[in-house]
Order: sequence, then structure tokens, then C-alpha cells
Amino acid sequence: MFQATYYVPKRTGTLSDALLAYGVATLLRQLLQVNRGAWSASAVRLEDAGSHYLIALPEPIQEKWLKQRLPLDMAIHWRLQDAGDSYP
Repeated sequence: MFQATYYVPKRTGTLSDALLAYGVATLLRQLLQVNRGAWSASAVRLEDAGSHYLIALPEPIQEKWLKQRLPLDMAIHWRLQDAGDSYP
């Protein structure tokens, strides 16, 4: 999970695939912006790679970033997961 390149498959062949890829790219961009600043966040690329979308980051996401300074929605999910509970 902690890498610099992420792939989002085009499963349905509809706009929902692109929207999912955009949402993942936005989430990763926010993580970079909070932990590395605006320059790193601006370097996130979302590309159409045929059968999937490719999200390229300037550096890998680090595990410690997920445990600190997260937007509230993300923090709730990770904290519940650590506790063994499910996220609604």
C-alpha cells in the first residue's frame, strides 16, 4: 500500500471509473499536502493507461502519515480499523 504509483482498474467502462480514480488521487494529494507541502501535492499525476488509471506521486506514501494529521473522515476510519471495529 505504501508506494508511489497506484492503479485504479476500469471495471465498469463508465464515468464512475474515472470518478473513483479522481477521488483516490485527491485523497493521496491531500496526504501529500498535509505532510510534505503544496509543491509535492501539485506533482500528483492522474493518467489514463488503457485498462486502468495510473496515479503517480512524487514520493511514496508513508505509513506514519496515516496515523497523524488526517482529515476527520479518514482519521475515524483508521482509528476504528486499529481498534478492530468496522467503519459504517
